[in-house]
Amino acid sequence: MSVTVHENRKSRTSTGSMNISLFHKPSHPDSVLTHLNTMRKQCMFTDVTLWAGDRSFPCHRAVLAACSRYFEAMFSGGLRESLDSDVNFRDSIHPEVRESEDFYNLSKDKLLELILSDELEIEDEQVVFNSVMRWVRYDLEGRRHHLPELLRGIRLALLPSECLLEAVACEELVMADKRSRSIVEEAMQCKKRILQNDGVVTSPCARPRKAGHTLLILGGQTFMCDKIYQVDHKAKEIIPKADLPSPRKEFSACAIGCKVYVTGGRGSENGVSKDVWIYDTVHEEWSKGAPMLIAR
Repeated sequence: MSVTVHENRKSRTSTGSMNISLFHKPSHPDSVLTHLNTMRKQCMFTDVTLWAGDRSFPCHRAVLAACSRYFEAMFSGGLRESLDSDVNFRDSIHPEVRESEDFYNLSKDKLLELILSDELEIEDEQVVFNSVMRWVRYDLEGRRHHLPELLRGIRLALLPSECLLEAVACEELVMADKRSRSIVEEAMQCKKRILQNDGVVTSPCARPRKAGHTLLILGGQTFMCDKIYQVDHKAKEIIPKADLPSPRKEFSACAIGCKVYVTGGRGSENGVSKDVWIYDTVHEEWSKGAPMLIAR
């Protein structure tokens, strides 16, 4: 049974005093939440669907944001999820989210499940490493023994060489643990093989994560390719990105992770080229890679 409390207050205004009646119904918050849940179940006014594997959960963004700083960060600040109608919340680590209390309070098993996912969408693997280290330091004495297992879940061989040598190999928590050092040393060997093009590296620490769904177009306004474009499905626009520094034709191209590789072809050089150009979709810039052994 709910009780309505009626309270009289007096308020003085420029024209004198007047009575203000305040009504408070203790059951009202529960009633609102119950009705919101009923509407959620009936998919009334839901504006986002959360996916966990094959299971979907239609939800109200405002309710999620009001109940959790994790979702408040996810749905604000201009993140992709603030516009998308479908969100795989398990496979995302956003800057605001990984700094939130909800992230630091994840269990070890939940964090491990997250970083092991091939579908994890992050700017680069260094984000994963830094996030794991912050999670461990949040409760150092209670979590440091989890570090070796968590390091196994990071694609360490995908880190830039400088990061692997400086930020990882010189990391105090890593170097203080024999198992962690062994994991890093294995990753450094894998990285060496990758850089030397020494066969196929099948170690889990070198397995690329799946890239986000972005459509890029290589082309130009002449018979030579000199531009890269991104297709924005929502805005229905084709957005020009950084120009290819060395225009060419009859080349090959592929995408691996967050990078596009343009190899060979014919450009300003005489004959067929050995050149390799790499477009970084995160930093939106081109760089020249090591040349191929054979021009093609």
